[in-house]
Amino acid sequence: MAFFFALLIFAALSAGCWFISVAAYRSSVTAHDPAMVPNYDRIVGGTIVAATLSCFAPIPVGFFAGLAIWAVAVFGFVTIPAPRRVLLFVYLAIASVFARLIVAGILGSLD
Repeated sequence: MAFFFALLIFAALSAGCWFISVAAYRSSVTAHDPAMVPNYDRIVGGTIVAATLSCFAPIPVGFFAGLAIWAVAVFGFVTIPAPRRVLLFVYLAIASVFARLIVAGILGSLD
């Protein structure tokens, strides 16, 4: 049961990372909305599932696996200009740091 709750928490954090990063991207760039990409729902769904599963890896490995997943999604499937892809990836990386800090804080408080 604890595994299921951890999965739900990680899924919520991964989804939060994606949607908050896209919102930050939209607030800083006026054109080239990533949500206008064909199959955006599938891209987001697959990326969130993969990022959620990377959360079960230990902290340094899981963090870099998560960054690799975000990079594949942004640079491989989101068709926006290259500098804007970098900006979206930076927002995702920052959000991932905060998500990992939240998980570390939760796990640290359980000790």
